[in-house]
Parts: sequence; structure tokens; C-alpha cells
Amino acid sequence: MFATCLLIATIIGTTPATRNDTGDFAPHAQHQSGFDAGMRYAQLIVPKEIPVAKPPQASSPLPQSSGRKGLATPTISGRVLASDGTPAPGFGIWAVGEDGSGKSLARSGRDGTYEFAHTGGTMRLRAAGSGTARTEPVGVELQPSQSATRDFVLPACGRIVLVIKKPDGTVPDAFDACNLGCSSGVMSDPSMMQRDGDKFVIAYLIGDVYDLAFHVKGFKPVSLPGTVIDKDGNDCQLNVNLEFADGVSPVASDTAETTASGDFCIQIASVSGPNRQKMADESKKRLESNTDMKADLIASEDGEKISLVVGHYPDKESAAKACNELRQRAGFSDSFARKR
Repeated sequence: MFATCLLIATIIGTTPATRNDTGDFAPHAQHQSGFDAGMRYAQLIVPKEIPVAKPPQASSPLPQSSGRKGLATPTISGRVLASDGTPAPGFGIWAVGEDGSGKSLARSGRDGTYEFAHTGGTMRLRAAGSGTARTEPVGVELQPSQSATRDFVLPACGRIVLVIKKPDGTVPDAFDACNLGCSSGVMSDPSMMQRDGDKFVIAYLIGDVYDLAFHVKGFKPVSLPGTVIDKDGNDCQLNVNLEFADGVSPVASDTAETTASGDFCIQIASVSGPNRQKMADESKKRLESNTDMKADLIASEDGEKISLVVGHYPDKESAAKACNELRQRAGFSDSFARKR
């Protein structure tokens, strides 16, 4: 079939849009029938005497399911931001149920961004992290085929900044326990103490009065009640000097840090007689069970005496200094520094 005519076909593309009650959701443009969604008008000019094929029969529209091969999976994405606009990493994006229960859907990365797939419907979302800062739940309604963006902005937050020192001036490597209580409840998680150089930080805390307690192995528990974070989110810095726990010797950390090549040590006791080996072994076991010191047994040149010693010190002066501290404890008053 031939036709002599000028055919102008006007194709108008529209993109459905859904807006929630805050107006923050903006659907992405849809890919429609091979034409760019931004194209509003197109003209098809058929020259004279060119055969024109019959138009194909109308086919049913493509399904909107996100599970079809070749179709992009609809997502919700965005950022979690502090009140000053900086990224807030490590915050969970939660779907909140009517009964207050929550389901974690995603977590913000180092740049504050998050993303997760959805299947449409009504959702109540909020951002919450390891501190007490969180956003209010926001209700959104999504079509199954639409992607959307949503940013979450936290209220003003402060930090508890801790300068923690062991008796030797070093900082602890880890915490056995950490509890933080406030008007909204108690959080128990040692990982909330984040290392920041030579300090430890508990971040993203809203204005409130906090009771902080933590424990480092080998040292007495620390309790810091009444720590105030003001409503403007200013930091509160605290200095803590750890004290050895009862039954833990002050030389324990020194003993652990000296090298096995040290020529000097601290003698705790010595035994002799026919049962000296058994007595020495029992003394060593008892010492290591009741303290965190690692002990050695050294026999005299003639084998008649066995000494119980601790530590590997590079010189007699450092051994004597550690010994003087050890003598302050009951049962160690006869200790002395010596060469191995």
C-alpha cells in the first residue's frame, strides 16, 4: 500500500508524580516506550510515494514490577546530615510500625548517604544512630515503580569527650563494658566509645543529663554521673585516670611491656629443700591465678634453691622502680630487684 501524504505524529510523554505531606519525595523520570521522558513533541515526516506499513496492533503496557529483568529496581535514597549539614555516618534508616517496633532497612555510609529498594506502599521512616539523636518518624507513600529521595537532618547534638589514662600514661586499648543512661533510657555497648587520636568520644547526644559508667580490664570501674550536654549540642570533656583493680599488681603492665631479653627482674620468693620444685610450681600457679603477672622460676647454680620472679627489665633502675610500687601491696614487702 502506498500513500502520498505528510504524516505528523505528536507524541506527548508524561511522568506520574507522587508527593508526600512534606513534599520531599521526587520520583525519577520513567523510561517510556523507547523515547526520552523529557521529549514532549516529535515529528515523523513520510516522503511522497514511500510505502507505509500498517500500524502494529496495540499491545498491553509493560508491567511496572521492579523484579522484571532489564527494569531498574525502584529505591529510596538520600543522606543523613548533622544539624550543621555535615554527613552523619553509621545511622540506621528504620521502618517504624504503628506499635513503635522498628525494622532496619539501611545504614548511612561515611558520606552520610544511604539507599534501599522498596516495593511501594505506605512507610514511616526515621534515622537513628548509636547515640541518642534521632529524627521523628515521617510517613511516605510510594508507587511500586517509583524511586524517591529523602534526606534526614538530625537535631543539634553534642559529644562526651574522654581523656583516659592508665597509670603509665598510655590509653586503654579496649573497654569491657560501657553503659550510658539518660532520661530516655540506658544504652549498653562498649563500641559507643570511639577512639579519636588519644581521646575517646561518644557522639550524637542530644541535650540531656547523662550517667556514664565503663570498665577497662585490670582497672577499677569508672562512674561519671551527672554529665551534662546542653541543648545547643556543645561538647563536654572529662579527664579520667584509671586505678588498678584490687588484686592487680602495678607492675603487671610493666611486666607485659618489657621484652623477654631484659636482664633484670623482681624476685617475689624463693624455696629450698627436698620438695622445692613442687613448692615453687604451686607458688607460681597461685601468683598467676590471683594477679595478671606472668612469673618464671629460676634455679640457683647449685640447684639447691628455686626463685619465683616476674618481669624482664632492661636495667636494674627500672626493675627497682617497679619493685618499689609492688612492695606497697600486702604479701610483696620482701620483693627485690635482681639480675636474672
